[in-house]
Amino acid sequence: MMNEKILNEISISKQDLIEFKEFCNRNGFNYSLNKLLLEYFPYLISPSVERRCSFVENSLIAGKTLDAGAGSGWLDLWLINKNINMDVITGDLSDSSLQKMKILFKFFKVNIDPVKLNLISLPFKEDFF
Repeated sequence: MMNEKILNEISISKQDLIEFKEFCNRNGFNYSLNKLLLEYFPYLISPSVERRCSFVENSLIAGKTLDAGAGSGWLDLWLINKNINMDVITGDLSDSSLQKMKILFKFFKVNIDPVKLNLISLPFKEDFF
């Protein structure tokens, strides 16, 4: 069941969710509403995920942030919707995850361009983050 309080806090309406589901379907990812929530908005249906998001939100420090292994990008959307001012580089090794992130960010007009990242050999200078 969707958490109405969280929906209000992060400015995602039920209509946005329905439109986003249709947008995903047009871009090759066919989801039921429940699968969509699990993939992109787990904090709406899981108290433990909501607690982890709040922990991350309260633990961020200023500067560049790396979200490696970002999956569908839902944590970045959570933080942006909570008005967390962050300079984030986000990515994943999986091409499917990168496509999911691009769909999420495009629909919600998030100005993040996800990159393909391999945690074994990150393409950043030491102390970049």
